[in-house]
Amino acid sequence: MPSVRMAFAGSAATTSWPSPASQAASRPLPAPTSSTAAGLLGSRSCSQVCKVTGSAASYCGTTASALVSYQSQDIDAHNPPAPGSAKSPRPFSPPIRRASLAGAGAANQPGKGITVHLAYIDCSNLFIEAQKVSAVARGWARSLAEVNQQGRIDFGYRLDFHRLMTLLREVEEPVRATVFGSVTDSNEVLWPHAEAAGFEVRVVERAANGREKRVDTGVVTRICRDAYLLGQPGRDHITLVAGDGDYEPMVRQLVADGFEVRLLYWSHASRELQAVASRFYPLDAYLEELALR
Repeated sequence: MPSVRMAFAGSAATTSWPSPASQAASRPLPAPTSSTAAGLLGSRSCSQVCKVTGSAASYCGTTASALVSYQSQDIDAHNPPAPGSAKSPRPFSPPIRRASLAGAGAANQPGKGITVHLAYIDCSNLFIEAQKVSAVARGWARSLAEVNQQGRIDFGYRLDFHRLMTLLREVEEPVRATVFGSVTDSNEVLWPHAEAAGFEVRVVERAANGREKRVDTGVVTRICRDAYLLGQPGRDHITLVAGDGDYEPMVRQLVADGFEVRLLYWSHASRELQAVASRFYPLDAYLEELALR
């Protein structure tokens, strides 16, 4: 069983993946309450709390104003399918056995209600870097630096969204898992595959310069909306599958406000981002397990 390194500011520790979730079905989100948002936001604006500006801050503020009338059915409609259903993701083959993470079984504590687990995947970020990691694993380059310098990228590597969903469920059964990406000629075929695996898909157009900052902004906005309007600090968990340092301010604030934020990404994820996350799980050891076959 490969060990997993989790990095914190100034130190590193070793842990293992938690065992599969015991729940047989996805858990519905609790009804949103205005006290959650009011208690966290207070007199602060969304731009101050979520570290977003412009249209993202405006969107977040508008959502907060409409909290009382927000209907949880919209969220429930995107719950991933229950294990064993027709669209349930297939298990890893061969299965990966992991010891239980210390304290993982204490999620549902008396008086605290059911823990809500929300997962967010920056697909473009994850996908491109996976191809670079694969190139090093195949011996095409000695390091990621060499991959970037010489362009020796494994363009044939593809992520299997069913396996990614299975991996998320081994951490904890998600109430909702959302994939963010951009529309390009090369990746449009990915999104039906992601939806079939149980992910909600959010796609944006690339900017004129080809950059995908709108994807980063979309992830930040969605996480802030869900966490501060639907979540409960000290109880609910957020999993971010991304490695860009631009997410560091948001993750730092979420953790400071009492949310547990787990980071899943390749080992070269931003050191600043690793340091502020509650836990960090490198995916390098599971490169082949996550490959589309």
